[in-house]
Amino acid sequence: RQVTPYQHPLRKAFPERCEQRELAESRRKGVRILVIDPMNRLEQRLEPGQTEMDYITDTLNKLGRFATRNQCLVILVAHPRKVNRNEKDGTRRRVEMNDINGSANFANMSDFCLVVDRNDTKQIATIYIEKVRFKHLGSAHTEAKFVYNHLNGRYWPCEEDVIHTPQGE
Repeated sequence: RQVTPYQHPLRKAFPERCEQRELAESRRKGVRILVIDPMNRLEQRLEPGQTEMDYITDTLNKLGRFATRNQCLVILVAHPRKVNRNEKDGTRRRVEMNDINGSANFANMSDFCLVVDRNDTKQIATIYIEKVRFKHLGSAHTEAKFVYNHLNGRYWPCEEDVIHTPQGE
């Protein structure tokens, strides 16, 4: 029997309301996490006179209502604009939430904000926790470092001063 991934009605465009039939089907199939990666996969339909910031704010509000109504977690991946390298030493500064193209509302309206930064030289990915709205669920301004294991395709916690091989050892 061939298993096909469930394609949620949000795949092409985020509607104002999902049909009750579609919501019931998503609950029946056990959809508890919706990942939109990247956000620009959503069709962007600006109303006449609507700015990009208005569109982003409206979309974030719709995603929040959807998550509440369906008791699920919505993870929205928004990629930053290109960060320039330092001309003197070639390093680039760490990406921040305000580097996301379009709106600071990504940081303002989110419950959690995470920044993933890869250091290809050291083969380390650092996850920075920028924001946690509800303090009982964690703390902001912390970080965790991971190394990618090429053999099994997973990230493992690591210490930065340890030198890692391309195989993730």
